Amino acid sequence: MRNRISFSRILVFLFVLGFGSEVTSQRRRPAPPPRAIESVYLPPKTDGLSPEQKIRLEAFDKVWRTIYNYYFDGKFGNINWAAIKLEFEPKVRAAKSDEDLHDLLDQMLGRLKVSHLAIIRPEVFEAIEFAKETAREKAEEREQRRIARGEAEDDESEDEIDLDDPLSVYGPDIDLRLIGNKFVVFRVGPNSAAEYRGIKPGYVIESVDDVSLSDLLFRITLLEKGSSFVRRHLPQEIVQHLLNGDKDSTVKIEYLDEKDELKEQIIRRELIRGTIVSMGDNIPESQFVYRDKELDQDTGYIYFNSFALPTIERFCESLGKFKEKKNLVIDLRGNSGGIIAISMALTGMLSDRPFELGTAIYRHSSEPLITKPKAKQFKGKIAVLTDELSVSSAEMFASAIQATGRGKVFGVRTAGETLPSVSVDLQTGARLLYPIANFRTANGKFLEGSGVTPDKVIALDRATLLKGIDPQLAAALEELRTPRSLDSGDGPDSSDIKGRDSGKVEFTGTMKAAAPPPPPPPPKPMPKPLNNLGTVNVAAPPAPAEPPERIEPKAIELMKEFERLSGGYERYQAIKSYELVGNIETVAMAARDRREFRSFRNGDEALLMITRSEALGEIRTLRTGRSIAYRSDFGVDEVIDTRTAVSEADFLFSIISSMRIDNYVRLLYLGEFPRGDRKVHLIDGKTKEGVTVAIYFDVETKMLSGFEGPSGGLSFSDYRKIGELMFPYNISSQEFLNIQLSDVKLNTAIDPKVFEPKLYCFDSP
Repeated sequence: MRNRISFSRILVFLFVLGFGSEVTSQRRRPAPPPRAIESVYLPPKTDGLSPEQKIRLEAFDKVWRTIYNYYFDGKFGNINWAAIKLEFEPKVRAAKSDEDLHDLLDQMLGRLKVSHLAIIRPEVFEAIEFAKETAREKAEEREQRRIARGEAEDDESEDEIDLDDPLSVYGPDIDLRLIGNKFVVFRVGPNSAAEYRGIKPGYVIESVDDVSLSDLLFRITLLEKGSSFVRRHLPQEIVQHLLNGDKDSTVKIEYLDEKDELKEQIIRRELIRGTIVSMGDNIPESQFVYRDKELDQDTGYIYFNSFALPTIERFCESLGKFKEKKNLVIDLRGNSGGIIAISMALTGMLSDRPFELGTAIYRHSSEPLITKPKAKQFKGKIAVLTDELSVSSAEMFASAIQATGRGKVFGVRTAGETLPSVSVDLQTGARLLYPIANFRTANGKFLEGSGVTPDKVIALDRATLLKGIDPQLAAALEELRTPRSLDSGDGPDSSDIKGRDSGKVEFTGTMKAAAPPPPPPPPKPMPKPLNNLGTVNVAAPPAPAEPPERIEPKAIELMKEFERLSGGYERYQAIKSYELVGNIETVAMAARDRREFRSFRNGDEALLMITRSEALGEIRTLRTGRSIAYRSDFGVDEVIDTRTAVSEADFLFSIISSMRIDNYVRLLYLGEFPRGDRKVHLIDGKTKEGVTVAIYFDVETKMLSGFEGPSGGLSFSDYRKIGELMFPYNISSQEFLNIQLSDVKLNTAIDPKVFEPKLYCFDSP
C-alpha cells in the first residue's frame, strides 16, 4: 500500500476552494493558549562545496528534515534522530557520486527498521520515461502507417495494438515461493509460455540463464545476515529481474521435475497479460493482473496482484458473475498492496452494514477508516488466501475480513508491512518514500512487523503442489463447504469464536457491524514543522484589544483601484456560470499530489469541482444550497448538509468581497508587508456580520493578492484579460493547494448532465 493520503484529508484540500460564506459566518477566535515557539532552522553550510556536492547535501538535508517533521513516530523508534544527522552528514559531504549518496540515505533510513521507507532511485523513473517515449513513438509510427494505407481509425490490425508497449511485462509467467531453501514453482500462468513448455507447480528452479539460485540465496544470506525481509521478497526479485525480460527474448531454466530429474528448457518470453497502472505521481508504474473463475457450482474465485484503481470495476463485475454463488475465495497471495481507498471500496461490496477497515494513526491525530455498504453486495461465505508476500493494503483487507468476522483467512502469516506512506522529490532526481501513519486493525492490533495470522495456517509443500493440489486453496474450500462455517449473514466477533487455537472454529454468535465512529476529540494543534533541533518555550502574548471601527481613506483607495483595474464589481457579480480547466496540486506532509482540474458553476443551483489523476481517477465535489456531495471513482463517498448558497461558496465571493466597501464597518490600512515573494498592502477589515478579514493587494500590480478569514484564505495571481474582466488564472490556499487554470469560459451554457451523479458498477444491486 503506497497510499498516499486518506480520503477525508483529500477532501480538506478540495474543500477550501469553496471559501465564501464560511468566512462571513464565523466570529473572531479567542487567543490561542501558550505553546512552544520554534527557533529558526539553520541549513547546513555549503561553503567550499562544488555544485554537485551542494545538491547532494541539500537532498540529504531534505530527507532528514522530512522524517523529522512528518514521520509518524515522533520518538523515531527511540533513536536519536539528531545524532543520526551528525553521523551521516560528514559521509554525505565526502560522497563521490549520487549513487554513493543514495546508498548512504538507504543506510540512514534503515536505522528506523520499518516498511514503506526507501529511496526510489532516478534510474527507475528514467527507464519508465524512456519506455513511455518509445511507446509514444511507436504509436505515432502505427498511426502514420494506417494513414498511408488509407485505413479507417478502427481498422488497425490486432497485432499492432499495444502488443509492443515497452511498459508491458514479458516472461514465462512463473510465480515462485521459497520452500525451505528451494525456489519452488507455486503458480504457472494459464496459457503461458511456461505452461506450454511443461513447467508445473512443484518443480524446483535450480538456475536461470546459468545463475545458480542456491548460490544466489547463500550469498545474499551472508550479505544480509539472514534478513527475513530480503529472504521473503527474493522469489519476486528473481521473477522480475531474471525470469522476466525483453520481448521475444529467451530464458534458459534448469529445474527438477516430479521425479527430481534435472531438466532444461529454453523458453521464449511472451506477453504476460495485464494492465500498466499508476499508484501515484511519485511511484513507479506497475503491472496489474486480475483473474476470476468458477471453482465449482457454489464457489467463485478472484485473484489480483495489487490494490490499484482497476480492481474496483473488475471486482464488481466478478461479483455480478458470481451472484448465484454461495462462496467466494479472494486470493491475495503475492499481492503487493496499493491504495488504501481501494480496500475500502471492495469491503463496501462485501457487507451490508458499515464496515471498519481499521484506523490510521498519525503523529498528532488518528482517523477511523469506515466503509459504507454499496448496492452491489456479495452475501455468501468468504475465504481470503494470504502468504508471506501479501503486503500492505492486502494485509489491511485480510485483517478487516477476519477481525469483523465477515470471513476467514487461510495460508501463512502476511509480511507485516502496513504503514500508509507518501513520497517527495529529491534534488538528485530520486524520491523519498516515507510512512506518515501507523495502522491499527478493527480488533486493536498493529500489523507492522507482525502481519495477519490466518485462522488456519497452511504452509505450502512441494509434494502437495506436485500432485496438482494447492493446499491453501484446498483448506479454504473444505471450510467453505462445511455447514455453518463462515456464516455469511452475520459472522462472529472475537467472543463468539471457539477453538481458534485448535484450528477448529465454531461460530456461536453474530457479526458485529462497525458502529458509526464517535465524535472525534478536539484535534491537537499541529505544530509547524521543525527544521531545527531546539525549541524555546515562550508564553503567547495576551490577545490584542479590538481595533477601532473606522474606515480609512487608504483602504478605500486600494479597493477602488482594484475594482477599476479588474473590470468592476458589477461585471464580477454578473458571472453566473463558468467552466474552468487546468491543473491542481495539493501538498500534505511535504508530499505533492498533482491532478487534472475542472470546475463548473450553474447560477445559484450547483457548483461542481472535478479532479482526476491516473492513480485515483475522479473525485467530484458538488455543492448546492443544501449539501456538499463528494463522489469518487474509488468508491469512498460523503454527503454533508449545508445551508451555504452556491454564490457564497464560490471563490469569486472573495474577489467580490474585496470591492464591497459598503459591507464593512472597519477597514484599516496596516502598511506594506512581504507575502511570499511579493510585497503587498494589508487591510484589516471587519464585516457588518462581525467577521474579521485580511485583504492583500499587490504593491506593484495593485491587484487582489489574497483574502483571508477565520476559516482560511485564498491567494490570487496571474490575472489575464477575459472580455472586460481581469481574471485570476492562479488560485492557491495556504501553501497546500494550488490551481493553475489553462482555459476559462464565463457565462457559458453548462449542460445540466454535467452535474448528474456519476454511476458505477457497485451502484447497481
